[in-house]
Amino acid sequence: MSACILTDGQDFSHSVHSYNSGNRCGHDPANPKLTLKKPASTNLPPSILAATDNADKYYYAPDDVFPSIAIARNAQIKSGRKHRSEGRECLILVIKILLKYTNILTKRCEIPTENGLMALDIEWLANEAGIGFRRMERAFKWLKSAGLIEVKERKTFRNGSYKSIAAVKCVSMALFKFLGVIEQYRIDVDHKLAQKKAVDKKEKKLLSAEQATFEAMLVAKFSRGDKSPKSNKSYKVGGDREKRDEAALSHAKQQYQLNLLRLKSENPTWSDDEVRAAANQEERNNWQHILKRP
Repeated sequence: MSACILTDGQDFSHSVHSYNSGNRCGHDPANPKLTLKKPASTNLPPSILAATDNADKYYYAPDDVFPSIAIARNAQIKSGRKHRSEGRECLILVIKILLKYTNILTKRCEIPTENGLMALDIEWLANEAGIGFRRMERAFKWLKSAGLIEVKERKTFRNGSYKSIAAVKCVSMALFKFLGVIEQYRIDVDHKLAQKKAVDKKEKKLLSAEQATFEAMLVAKFSRGDKSPKSNKSYKVGGDREKRDEAALSHAKQQYQLNLLRLKSENPTWSDDEVRAAANQEERNNWQHILKRP
């Protein structure tokens, strides 16, 4: 309800209206906006969907749902001021956007791309959640302080160098526990692992057949002195055919291992399976022209 107060000729109706209905950013405490611009797909694992729904409870009972946030705030804000409603609204949206893109096996917030899984930066997540960048940062601060998420800023290598990449965001087991879905989460993980195992078994069988053909091709080409696609030198070993074949295959496998190391260095966020898949694809591309030769 709007009111008009006149004091010494000044109109404070706008201020009173703001007090009664929320604040100037459009937040209404009685009608919070707890839905993402693009809600999560219903095809997500049940634990993710349930956690997304349960996150709304934080708005109405913050200390009961996430007591660790209350502890973190009390430690940093000496006045003991409670989490304001617009802050709770923002934090819920952040949790929902993180859950939407969470890989249930790794708990990382990422999306699949042609070059493997990609971590998502805060600016992109803020836009997807429909909130401002600064509000997103504040929400991240409390989630990190409460142990509900982890943020790994960059990948550091053994020699001390590092590759700049988007910080990897990981939700913690505590988040699933506080949202009451920890048991369902474990069921979903087991189900996902079983699916992955079945797919990996099928792919391994196909890869074994492909690898056997590939190795036979390498032996035939190297043992007769064909040039490597990345080298101007021909590779040929004297002696009987069995020794030539063994040397040729050893050389090919050595090159393959070097490719694996290079790809892992260039793409530190990739899993071992993703690195191997990329290396296999590179080998297929590199040797395509040799396969066509008589």
